[in-house]
Amino acid sequence: MANLNYKPTKVEAQFKKRQDKLREELNVAYRHLTIAKHLMDLMKDYTSAYNIAPTFWALTINAHVFETIIRLWGILEKRKDTINVNRELDFIEQNPKLFSHEAYIERLKSKQELETGVLLGAHKAITLKMVNDFRHKLDELPKENLRRLRHKGLAHVNGEIVEAGINVFEEYPINIEEIEQMMDVVDNILNTCSGAYNGIHYEKHLALEGGIDDIMDAINLWIDSKQKRQSSQVKNIVKEKGDITKI
Repeated sequence: MANLNYKPTKVEAQFKKRQDKLREELNVAYRHLTIAKHLMDLMKDYTSAYNIAPTFWALTINAHVFETIIRLWGILEKRKDTINVNRELDFIEQNPKLFSHEAYIERLKSKQELETGVLLGAHKAITLKMVNDFRHKLDELPKENLRRLRHKGLAHVNGEIVEAGINVFEEYPINIEEIEQMMDVVDNILNTCSGAYNGIHYEKHLALEGGIDDIMDAINLWIDSKQKRQSSQVKNIVKEKGDITKI
């Protein structure tokens, strides 16, 4: 029977806000990375559009990559004064009853979702072993260069780096596959936690490419139109003046 008078406890409200914020940060990071990757992939198919403003496109791609690095490190760093995935695991460890089967049932009752039985049967409580496994996965991620890029190249002007003439992006390289690996681990942790809390799993693969393709197509149409106008103008001049070499 549904319990429509159910009110989340203080701990439940805290978890929901923290979880939502981490999911939002991951989604923003993923959007930036998706845009950067797609722009890089389009370079070979939209050469003319890129050649119109190469500096603009290079800065645009870099901006999306840099934003990805900053957001992702904010999720992964181990700080006591911020909301991050490591602190989230501490929170879960300190409040195990929040993710128990019994607590899950009570929350579903409040939403009248027990009638379907689908979410009820899919529930998997979070155990201390799962929390420790998550910590182990986080510790194994190739995130050291992510930290260095964020601290020494993006967030601060590091005096030692500048005086040594070091290019931080060459000194501490990180590739797209490593960034995606880190995102996938965080996504799995967040989905496991939200699934144990209220049965909800989120999809991080958001469709953004179509709008970018439309922009590039519009630029190509503009280039074609401009070339046609210029060709037409030349033809008119030749028709009026005769020998264009005398103009």
